[in-house]
Amino acid sequence: MRRILLLTTLAAMLAAAMALSGVAQAKPTIGSKADAKCLAEAAKTVKEPGFNPANYTFHGGDTDPSHLSDDFTGQGTLEGNDVFCGFREPNFTETLEAGDIFISGAQFDGVGINNGTVYGQEGGDIVGTNSGTFYGGAGDDFVIDNFGTYYGQEGNDGVQGNHSEGTFDGGDGTDFVVDFSDGELISVP
Repeated sequence: MRRILLLTTLAAMLAAAMALSGVAQAKPTIGSKADAKCLAEAAKTVKEPGFNPANYTFHGGDTDPSHLSDDFTGQGTLEGNDVFCGFREPNFTETLEAGDIFISGAQFDGVGINNGTVYGQEGGDIVGTNSGTFYGGAGDDFVIDNFGTYYGQEGNDGVQGNHSEGTFDGGDGTDFVVDFSDGELISVP
C-alpha cells in the first residue's frame, strides 16, 4: 500500500513538472517572415528586465520597398502583449497599450499615445502623449506631453510639456523643454 501511494505521488510530481516545463518553453507568436525579423530585432533592442519573447505576439512591418509606410493602428492583440517593428518609414501607431513595445525603423516614426515602451532608433521620432517609456535613439526626437519617462539619447531632443509626473533626460545634443510644469528634468545642456 505504501509503495502504491509513493508511486502515485511520484507520478503526480512528474506530471506537474512536465506541465510547468511546457509553460516555461512557450514560443512567441510569429505569423510571417517579417514577424520573425521583428523577434530578432526585439532580442537585440529591448532592454527591459525580464523581457521574455514567449510572452509577446510579434508584428513585423512591411519590407516591400514599393510600400511607403507601416501603420500598426488596431493590429494589437486584445489579450497579451505585442511587439511592433517598423522596417520602413514612416511607421506609426495611434495607441501603444501598457506592456506593448514599439521598435521604430531608421527614419521618422510616431506614436500618438504611448502607454508602453517605444524604442525610437535612428531618425526623428515623435510621441504625442507619453505615459510610458520613450527611448528616442539617434536623431532629433520630440514629445508633445510627457507624463512618463523620456530618454532623448543622441540628437537634439525636445518636449512641449513636461508634466509633474514626467521625467525628461535629454542625453547628448542640444535639448529643450517649452513648458516645464514641475516635472523632473535630468539633463538639458
